[in-house]
Amino acid sequence: MLPMLIETVIMSLIRGSLANKYGARFFATLGMVRVAASLFALTWKNT
Repeated sequence: MLPMLIETVIMSLIRGSLANKYGARFFATLGMVRVAASLFALTWKNT
């Protein structure tokens, strides 16, 4: 659990500065596209 916490803290600083520079809308859209692609990929997974 500690490595995940460290990664979250470090990446939040980086992503925060990028969001301040480019705007949060781009990253929110990118996140939604990633979720949609993941859900689409799960529909093709044979179980």
